[in-house]
Amino acid sequence: MDISGLETSGGQFLDQLSGGPGQGYFQFEPGQSYIPEGFDPYSATQSALLAGKRIAGGNLSNWGTPGGNWGTLDNPNNVNGKLTDFYTNEELNPYLSPQYQF
Repeated sequence: MDISGLETSGGQFLDQLSGGPGQGYFQFEPGQSYIPEGFDPYSATQSALLAGKRIAGGNLSNWGTPGGNWGTLDNPNNVNGKLTDFYTNEELNPYLSPQYQF
């Protein structure tokens, strides 16, 4: 739920302010191969379940790249915070693909 809070400023903005493609509680982008048919990004339950599956599969980097200047993992310009504000690198690494590990 920390990702959802960071992505939507605590649930205030379920559509991207910048006009980007992300939608809903976890800012999933429509058309991605991992989005199941009939998925409703504005359903907190469906979104949380899909996010959990993505994270458990080592896809935490869906929400940002540690070395980049965007996303929620390590972005000093993100006024909403970043995941490293809440978790240590050691806690995050098991959920990141190898190229994104700290």
